[in-house]
Amino acid sequence: MGTTGSGVATVAAPDAVTRPSSWSRLRLDRNSVFALLSLTAASVWLWHSFGLISAVPPTATNIALGILVLLLFLAAPRETWRMVPISVTVLLLILDWSLTWFYTNNKGAWIGVMKVDLVLLIVAVAVMSVVPLERLRQVGLGCFIAIVGFTFMTLAIDPSTLSNPDPVFGGVVSGWRGPFIHKNIMGSFMVFGYFTTCIFGNKWLRIALFPPVAILVVMCESTTVLLLAIVVTGMFYWLGGFRRVEPRAKLVYLATTSAAAFIGLLLWEKYSDLLFRAVGKDPSLTGRTKIWEQVWLAIDKHPWIGWAPGSVWVDQSRTPTREIREALGFVIFHAHSGYLEYLLNFGRIGLAIYALMAIALFRDARRLMDYDLNAGRWGICVLVMLLVMSIGELGTTSSWLAITLMVRLVMQRLLIQHRGPTGSTVKASRAPRTDRQLLTSGHGH
Repeated sequence: MGTTGSGVATVAAPDAVTRPSSWSRLRLDRNSVFALLSLTAASVWLWHSFGLISAVPPTATNIALGILVLLLFLAAPRETWRMVPISVTVLLLILDWSLTWFYTNNKGAWIGVMKVDLVLLIVAVAVMSVVPLERLRQVGLGCFIAIVGFTFMTLAIDPSTLSNPDPVFGGVVSGWRGPFIHKNIMGSFMVFGYFTTCIFGNKWLRIALFPPVAILVVMCESTTVLLLAIVVTGMFYWLGGFRRVEPRAKLVYLATTSAAAFIGLLLWEKYSDLLFRAVGKDPSLTGRTKIWEQVWLAIDKHPWIGWAPGSVWVDQSRTPTREIREALGFVIFHAHSGYLEYLLNFGRIGLAIYALMAIALFRDARRLMDYDLNAGRWGICVLVMLLVMSIGELGTTSSWLAITLMVRLVMQRLLIQHRGPTGSTVKASRAPRTDRQLLTSGHGH
């Protein structure tokens, strides 16, 4: 630390700190031993879980390894957690998924589902834990650019991608979907991808991608997607405003915006039916409310552990799918709600684990705002987007769950970079500062 000519105290940037040699960092103190054991056990367990690719179900060995990993992480000192970018809640979630093998009523379908979903989660955890963050940023932005381009190419080549097949009532509904399964998936991904580009991309990339992404979001004709775009944008600027106001004014800011949100909810409750009809939408959310009623009845039969993946939707002749189909009078393939789908498959215990992971993501993102305002806001906004989307879409399963885990691990790794293994790093001031400013400014306010 030193002073400038004006007497302002300065702190050396992280890159300017003398780093110990590679050999000196290999000291096997207590934290390092716990970190090494935890990572080794986690690696063996995750590798063992890849047996699902060959249709090998979980065994007692797999479950024992998972429990060992959790015990090691729970027994480790707090400093060890900052050295290992793998979350206990993420490991607990994967273990819970593995345990469902022992009570699913359709083991063949369970293997088919888990060969995709569980392996996707494991790959997401592995990649986000070891690949350098800068490389992840470059690859992520490059993939989003390619997906936007490929979507327009698909729309130009295949006329069927300009509309959506309706698996519930038959026929087709309007709205572009491109190479995606449904327009809501395409539109939601475009909102997520462009918002991520705004945070981690440069100015010219944001300008270049805005027109095509805006066209895709509008032309998908999805109320859900437009709502997500409004929610993400509003939350991003609300968080920025909350951080900028003086400490004594924060309570007023929070109370004012909360009152405005409450008034908005009351107006929505009173006039939502009129709004839906004005835009040509069904007030029952395209039959979702009827579906939710029947799914709730199925959940009540196995409220704590759920029915397990493979037990529902895959075989229409099995319980509880048969009862849901007979009550509705048509075939459905999911609960049309991320929360109900998770309760149906994993019960209250599984949803509680998901909630713990969401809370942990929010906590890390909020802490990261002290070091990198925009990256922290990105984590919170993505979480809010997924939580809102999960009301009427599947935002808690498959690729969206993998994205949640990836964002969670990014938050953890950025915190490790800023705080170090021991957490002893000078925090940024309350004024918004970007990661690049923190690394290059070399002085506080």
